[in-house]
Amino acid sequence: MLEDPARLYVAPIDVGTIAVSRPFVKNGVREYWLRAPTPVA
Repeated sequence: MLEDPARLYVAPIDVGTIAVSRPFVKNGVREYWLRAPTPVA
């Protein structure tokens, strides 16, 4: 992992299946959730 840190963030998720929640403001920062089916339960 030290040689290739990007491997830590690879996710086998189809970009077309990502759903975005309604945004909300928390401590002056706009936030939202991303949802997508994953290969692990």
